Amino acid sequence: MKKLLFFLIVLIGVALLTAEPPATPPSNYDDTDAGTESNPYQIDNLENLYWLSITQDVWGTPDLSFYFIQTADIDASDTENWDNGAGFNPIGLKIMGDNEEWVLTPFSGNYNGGFHTISNLYINRTGDLVRDKGLFGYIDNAHIEAVKLVDSEMYCTMNCGLLVGGGVNSTITLCSSSGVIEGEFSLGGLIGNQVDSVISRCYSEATVTGNDSCGGLMGLILDSEISNCYYYGILNFLVDHNGGLIGNCYNGNLISNCYVAGEIQNSTAGGLLGMINPNSNITNCFWDEESTGAEDYTEYYFGGTYSNVLGLQTIEMLNPATYTSAGWDFINVWATGLITNWGYPYLIENSPVANEENEISPIPMLSTNYPNPFSSMTTISFNLKQREKVTMYIYNIKGEKINTLVSDTMTSGNHTVNWQGTDSSNRRVASGVYFYKLVTKTQTSNGKMIYLK
Repeated sequence: MKKLLFFLIVLIGVALLTAEPPATPPSNYDDTDAGTESNPYQIDNLENLYWLSITQDVWGTPDLSFYFIQTADIDASDTENWDNGAGFNPIGLKIMGDNEEWVLTPFSGNYNGGFHTISNLYINRTGDLVRDKGLFGYIDNAHIEAVKLVDSEMYCTMNCGLLVGGGVNSTITLCSSSGVIEGEFSLGGLIGNQVDSVISRCYSEATVTGNDSCGGLMGLILDSEISNCYYYGILNFLVDHNGGLIGNCYNGNLISNCYVAGEIQNSTAGGLLGMINPNSNITNCFWDEESTGAEDYTEYYFGGTYSNVLGLQTIEMLNPATYTSAGWDFINVWATGLITNWGYPYLIENSPVANEENEISPIPMLSTNYPNPFSSMTTISFNLKQREKVTMYIYNIKGEKINTLVSDTMTSGNHTVNWQGTDSSNRRVASGVYFYKLVTKTQTSNGKMIYLK
């Protein structure tokens, strides 16, 4: 009897470890207008996300799109035990059929993550017939916005990204990922591959390990536009055609206002691209030569054009003037902070909807200082949109506040403040890196300065 009881307990334990949760439809599923733009399906929890992954009827078609909005953070830790250890099944599929032809069932909807996180997502599908893998496997005419994947883990073969495996004719914006992804071909920390698509204001901090056509952000692109994106993480590339941002840049791509930092291991990978082909153009992009060790922006050059594409020292990468002088938008898109993102520029999390509802405040303020580096005095310039109180602090590299330059009400318009390299006791500070922080009720700005005695 005891042996039977023990056996039953073991069976129940195994079942609990391998069983997926109930596929629970969204709470508004029965509304007559559910799934429309005015009443999107509400993804509140892991059970709702699982429902979406197996309910192909709501994936839509290029001619009929359903809308989804994530309303809460989702802990996906349990996915490690799903499907006998294979983990989460992607939303949108590209499967090899019986006649060795691809069978496409893409996700063609609109998914807004609302900047809520999906943490600890697990996918381990190296041997199945599904080719494109990610939270979203294969997409066509989809719009994916404000999805934040945190501490994800993926093992796959080809066309894999933590967010999206592959797809066409889609828009991906304001999305990010962190964690680990390992595979072989066409692999990216965020996206595996995209064709005829637009990717903007996205980043990845995932550790990426792959062989060929792999990148920190994306693996392979064709006839697509990539703008205002970055990668900061560890890349372990084993073969070639690999790059810090994108692995294989095929024909007809436009890439602008992107950067790469972090570390590239075991590779001669390009700082930005693994390969660039004809009719592609890359402008105003930078990579950290010191941290990545990459000597050129691309590993292989087969055509295309480039302008203001530079490998820089870390101290230059940390200087906001590097980017503002290249025309990057530090009002609506980018910002800098003393500690945030290790001092490199980061993307502002705001969407058109949030802007319309005035939910994002304060906004960044464009400011610069010149000269930089300086030895006797530097001038910090900024603009106020309205009359308001302004406070400006100086911090050292440890984040310690050493001086307050301004604490007063100022009128709208252009202003300048001088700093002569002194602390609050009017003593000269040591040579090194310092930061200013400019704060008003409606705006903020940060900048880095190098003081040389």
